[in-house]
Amino acid sequence: MNAKDTDLRTPLHWAAGKNALPCVKALLAAGAKVDAADWARRTPMHWACLVDACEAVNTLLEAGASAITPDRDERTPLHWAADRSAEGCLKLLIARSVDLNVVDWGGYTALHYAARRGAVECVKQLVAAGADRRIVASHGELAAELTTLPELKGMLTEACGMKRQRSLSSGNSLMLLDVLPELTSKLYRACVEGSVSDHVTPALRAAAERELAKAMVCNQTAELKLGSMHVCASTRTVTVELSKDTLHALTFDAEGLLSSFRSYAAVASF
Repeated sequence: MNAKDTDLRTPLHWAAGKNALPCVKALLAAGAKVDAADWARRTPMHWACLVDACEAVNTLLEAGASAITPDRDERTPLHWAADRSAEGCLKLLIARSVDLNVVDWGGYTALHYAARRGAVECVKQLVAAGADRRIVASHGELAAELTTLPELKGMLTEACGMKRQRSLSSGNSLMLLDVLPELTSKLYRACVEGSVSDHVTPALRAAAERELAKAMVCNQTAELKLGSMHVCASTRTVTVELSKDTLHALTFDAEGLLSSFRSYAAVASF
Protein backbone atom coordinates (compact mmCIF):
# COMPACT_ATOMS: atom_id res chain seq x y z
CA MET A 1 0.00 0.00 0.00
CA ASN A 2 2.94 2.32 0.60
CA ALA A 3 5.11 1.50 -2.42
CA LYS A 4 6.77 4.60 -3.85
CA ASP A 5 7.54 5.65 -7.41
CA THR A 6 10.70 7.47 -8.49
CA ASP A 7 9.33 10.73 -7.03
CA LEU A 8 8.57 8.98 -3.73
CA ARG A 9 4.83 9.21 -4.31
CA THR A 10 2.55 6.49 -3.00
CA PRO A 11 -0.72 5.24 -4.49
CA LEU A 12 -2.51 7.46 -1.98
CA HIS A 13 -0.76 10.53 -3.41
CA TRP A 14 -2.07 9.65 -6.87
CA ALA A 15 -5.58 8.79 -5.69
CA ALA A 16 -5.87 11.99 -3.67
CA GLY A 17 -4.54 14.07 -6.55
CA LYS A 18 -7.23 12.63 -8.84
CA ASN A 19 -10.00 12.93 -6.21
CA ALA A 20 -10.59 9.21 -6.72
CA LEU A 21 -12.61 8.85 -3.54
CA PRO A 22 -13.27 5.04 -3.70
CA CYS A 23 -9.54 4.50 -4.19
CA VAL A 24 -8.63 6.87 -1.35
CA LYS A 25 -10.99 5.05 1.01
CA ALA A 26 -9.78 1.61 -0.10
CA LEU A 27 -6.11 2.54 0.31
CA LEU A 28 -6.67 4.01 3.78
CA ALA A 29 -8.64 0.94 4.84
CA ALA A 30 -5.77 -1.25 3.63
CA GLY A 31 -3.19 0.61 5.70
CA ALA A 32 -1.84 3.38 3.45
CA LYS A 33 0.16 5.98 5.35
CA VAL A 34 -2.01 9.07 5.45
CA ASP A 35 0.88 11.55 5.75
CA ALA A 36 3.47 9.90 3.48
CA ALA A 37 5.82 12.52 2.01
CA ASP A 38 7.11 12.64 -1.56
CA TRP A 39 10.41 14.15 -2.80
CA ALA A 40 9.09 17.68 -2.18
CA ARG A 41 7.79 16.69 1.28
CA ARG A 42 4.23 16.96 -0.01
CA THR A 43 1.62 14.66 1.47
CA PRO A 44 -1.57 13.32 -0.14
CA MET A 45 -3.28 16.29 1.57
CA HIS A 46 -1.10 18.72 -0.40
CA TRP A 47 -1.90 16.90 -3.62
CA ALA A 48 -5.65 16.93 -2.96
CA CYS A 49 -5.59 20.67 -2.30
CA LEU A 50 -3.70 21.24 -5.55
CA VAL A 51 -6.77 20.07 -7.51
CA ASP A 52 -9.53 21.15 -5.09
CA ALA A 53 -10.34 17.53 -4.33
CA CYS A 54 -12.76 18.32 -1.51
CA GLU A 55 -14.00 14.77 -0.99
CA ALA A 56 -10.47 13.44 -0.76
CA VAL A 57 -9.44 16.20 1.66
CA ASN A 58 -12.42 15.50 3.90
CA THR A 59 -11.69 11.76 3.91
CA LEU A 60 -8.00 12.32 4.64
CA LEU A 61 -8.84 14.65 7.53
CA GLU A 62 -11.25 12.09 8.97
CA ALA A 63 -8.46 9.51 8.74
CA GLY A 64 -6.18 11.72 10.82
CA ALA A 65 -4.16 13.47 8.11
CA SER A 66 -2.30 16.59 9.17
CA ALA A 67 -3.79 19.84 7.89
CA ILE A 68 -0.67 21.85 8.73
CA THR A 69 2.34 19.86 7.48
CA PRO A 70 4.69 22.12 5.46
CA ASP A 71 6.37 20.96 2.27
CA ARG A 72 10.01 21.64 1.38
CA ASP A 73 9.15 25.30 0.66
CA GLU A 74 7.30 25.61 3.98
CA ARG A 75 3.95 25.74 2.16
CA THR A 76 1.06 24.12 4.00
CA PRO A 77 -2.08 22.66 2.40
CA LEU A 78 -3.71 26.03 3.12
CA HIS A 79 -1.12 27.78 0.94
CA TRP A 80 -1.78 25.38 -1.93
CA ALA A 81 -5.56 25.61 -1.63
CA ALA A 82 -5.33 29.40 -1.80
CA ASP A 83 -2.86 29.34 -4.67
CA ARG A 84 -5.09 27.04 -6.74
CA SER A 85 -8.31 28.87 -5.88
CA ALA A 86 -9.53 25.67 -4.26
CA GLU A 87 -12.47 27.18 -2.40
CA GLY A 88 -13.91 23.91 -1.11
CA CYS A 89 -10.63 22.66 0.31
CA LEU A 90 -9.90 26.05 1.83
CA LYS A 91 -13.25 25.98 3.64
CA LEU A 92 -12.52 22.53 5.08
CA LEU A 93 -9.06 23.60 6.30
CA ILE A 94 -10.34 26.83 7.86
CA ALA A 95 -12.96 24.79 9.71
CA ARG A 96 -10.08 22.85 11.29
CA SER A 97 -8.82 26.10 12.88
CA VAL A 98 -5.45 25.98 11.13
CA ASP A 99 -3.12 28.95 11.49
CA LEU A 100 -4.29 31.35 8.77
CA ASN A 101 -1.14 33.47 9.01
CA VAL A 102 1.54 30.81 8.73
CA VAL A 103 4.22 31.88 6.24
CA ASP A 104 6.28 29.94 3.72
CA TRP A 105 10.00 30.34 2.98
CA GLY A 106 9.40 33.72 1.35
CA GLY A 107 7.18 35.09 4.10
CA TYR A 108 3.97 34.62 2.11
CA THR A 109 0.67 33.67 3.72
CA ALA A 110 -2.31 31.95 2.12
CA LEU A 111 -3.83 35.43 1.73
CA HIS A 112 -0.86 36.51 -0.40
CA TYR A 113 -1.36 33.50 -2.66
CA ALA A 114 -5.12 33.97 -2.99
CA ALA A 115 -4.62 37.64 -3.83
CA ARG A 116 -2.00 36.89 -6.46
CA ARG A 117 -4.25 34.22 -8.01
CA GLY A 118 -7.20 36.64 -8.08
CA ALA A 119 -9.21 34.12 -6.07
CA VAL A 120 -11.96 36.41 -4.83
CA GLU A 121 -13.92 33.79 -2.88
CA CYS A 122 -10.78 32.44 -1.23
CA VAL A 123 -9.79 35.94 -0.14
CA LYS A 124 -13.30 36.48 1.26
CA GLN A 125 -13.09 33.25 3.24
CA LEU A 126 -9.66 34.04 4.65
CA VAL A 127 -10.49 37.64 5.60
CA ALA A 128 -13.80 36.58 7.19
CA ALA A 129 -11.95 33.94 9.23
CA GLY A 130 -9.46 36.53 10.52
CA ALA A 131 -6.44 36.31 8.22
CA ASP A 132 -4.10 39.25 8.83
CA ARG A 133 -3.93 41.67 5.87
CA ARG A 134 -0.92 43.49 7.37
CA ILE A 135 1.70 40.75 7.06
CA VAL A 136 4.60 41.78 4.85
CA ALA A 137 6.41 39.12 2.82
CA SER A 138 10.18 39.00 2.59
CA HIS A 139 10.27 41.30 -0.45
CA GLY A 140 8.02 43.84 1.25
CA GLU A 141 4.68 42.92 -0.33
CA LEU A 142 1.32 43.13 1.32
CA ALA A 143 -1.40 40.85 -0.06
CA ALA A 144 -3.14 43.94 -1.48
CA GLU A 145 -0.07 44.71 -3.56
CA LEU A 146 -0.16 41.35 -5.34
CA THR A 147 -3.48 41.83 -7.13
CA THR A 148 -4.75 44.14 -9.85
CA LEU A 149 -8.43 43.39 -9.20
CA PRO A 150 -10.20 46.44 -7.71
CA GLU A 151 -12.55 44.20 -5.73
CA LEU A 152 -9.65 42.45 -4.02
CA LYS A 153 -7.71 45.65 -3.44
CA GLY A 154 -10.77 47.02 -1.65
CA MET A 155 -10.94 43.98 0.64
CA LEU A 156 -7.23 43.90 1.31
CA THR A 157 -6.18 47.54 1.48
CA GLU A 158 -5.01 48.61 4.91
CA ALA A 159 -7.50 50.55 6.94
CA CYS A 160 -6.48 53.97 8.19
CA GLY A 161 -3.94 53.59 10.97
CA MET A 162 -3.34 49.89 10.37
CA LYS A 163 0.35 49.05 10.74
CA ARG A 164 2.22 46.58 8.57
CA GLN A 165 3.30 43.47 10.40
CA ARG A 166 6.29 41.51 9.22
CA SER A 167 6.29 37.85 10.20
CA LEU A 168 9.64 36.16 10.71
CA SER A 169 8.23 32.82 11.76
CA SER A 170 9.37 30.99 8.64
CA GLY A 171 12.97 31.22 9.89
CA ASN A 172 14.32 31.40 6.35
CA SER A 173 17.97 32.33 6.77
CA LEU A 174 18.38 34.32 3.56
CA MET A 175 15.27 36.35 4.31
CA LEU A 176 16.36 37.04 7.89
CA LEU A 177 19.82 38.18 6.81
CA ASP A 178 18.10 41.00 4.90
CA VAL A 179 15.23 41.73 7.27
CA LEU A 180 16.92 41.79 10.68
CA PRO A 181 19.38 44.64 9.89
CA GLU A 182 16.45 46.60 8.48
CA LEU A 183 14.45 46.08 11.69
CA THR A 184 17.48 47.12 13.74
CA SER A 185 17.93 50.37 11.82
CA LYS A 186 14.23 51.16 12.17
CA LEU A 187 14.42 50.56 15.92
CA TYR A 188 17.27 53.03 16.43
CA ARG A 189 15.68 55.54 14.09
CA ALA A 190 12.50 55.36 16.16
CA CYS A 191 14.60 55.87 19.29
CA VAL A 192 16.09 59.06 17.81
CA GLU A 193 12.61 60.25 16.88
CA GLY A 194 11.35 59.74 20.40
CA SER A 195 9.44 56.46 20.76
CA VAL A 196 10.16 52.77 20.20
CA SER A 197 6.78 51.53 21.43
CA ASP A 198 5.76 50.22 18.00
CA HIS A 199 8.97 48.22 17.65
CA VAL A 200 9.17 46.27 20.92
CA THR A 201 7.01 43.72 22.72
CA PRO A 202 4.62 45.16 25.34
CA ALA A 203 6.49 43.37 28.14
CA LEU A 204 9.74 45.06 27.12
CA ARG A 205 8.38 48.49 26.22
CA ALA A 206 9.13 50.59 29.30
CA ALA A 207 12.59 49.11 29.90
CA ALA A 208 13.49 49.32 26.21
CA GLU A 209 12.59 52.99 25.92
CA ARG A 210 14.65 53.78 29.02
CA GLU A 211 17.74 51.71 28.24
CA LEU A 212 17.92 52.42 24.52
CA ALA A 213 17.50 56.14 25.07
CA LYS A 214 20.27 56.06 27.69
CA ALA A 215 22.59 54.16 25.35
CA MET A 216 21.90 56.51 22.45
CA VAL A 217 22.75 59.55 24.58
CA CYS A 218 25.85 58.00 26.12
CA ASN A 219 27.23 56.92 22.78
CA GLN A 220 26.23 60.03 20.85
CA THR A 221 24.29 58.10 18.22
CA ALA A 222 21.71 60.80 17.63
CA GLU A 223 22.69 60.89 13.97
CA LEU A 224 22.07 57.15 13.66
CA LYS A 225 25.65 56.22 12.83
CA LEU A 226 25.40 52.51 13.39
CA GLY A 227 28.52 50.45 12.94
CA SER A 228 28.89 46.87 11.73
CA MET A 229 26.15 44.33 12.41
CA HIS A 230 26.39 40.60 12.95
CA VAL A 231 23.20 38.61 12.28
CA CYS A 232 22.38 35.20 13.73
CA ALA A 233 19.37 33.98 11.74
CA SER A 234 18.73 30.91 13.91
CA THR A 235 18.07 33.04 17.02
CA ARG A 236 16.89 36.20 15.18
CA THR A 237 19.61 38.16 17.01
CA VAL A 238 21.55 41.17 15.74
CA THR A 239 24.72 42.45 17.41
CA VAL A 240 25.27 46.06 16.40
CA GLU A 241 28.31 48.26 17.03
CA LEU A 242 27.49 51.77 18.23
CA SER A 243 31.08 52.78 18.90
CA LYS A 244 34.43 51.06 19.16
CA ASP A 245 33.71 50.01 22.75
CA THR A 246 29.92 49.65 22.76
CA LEU A 247 27.83 46.78 21.42
CA HIS A 248 24.12 46.03 21.63
CA ALA A 249 22.65 42.56 21.19
CA LEU A 250 19.04 42.70 19.97
CA THR A 251 16.72 39.70 19.64
CA PHE A 252 13.47 39.91 17.67
CA ASP A 253 10.36 37.74 17.95
CA ALA A 254 8.44 36.16 15.06
CA GLU A 255 6.51 39.37 14.46
CA GLY A 256 9.62 41.50 14.11
CA LEU A 257 9.36 43.10 17.56
CA LEU A 258 12.31 43.52 19.91
CA SER A 259 11.97 40.85 22.59
CA SER A 260 15.41 40.99 24.26
CA PHE A 261 18.14 43.61 24.62
CA ARG A 262 21.61 43.66 26.13
CA SER A 263 24.13 46.47 26.18
CA TYR A 264 27.78 45.44 26.47
CA ALA A 265 28.73 48.97 27.52
CA ALA A 266 26.63 48.76 30.65
CA VAL A 267 25.53 46.22 33.23
CA ALA A 268 21.85 46.85 32.58
CA SER A 269 20.07 44.17 30.61
CA PHE A 270 16.53 42.86 30.39
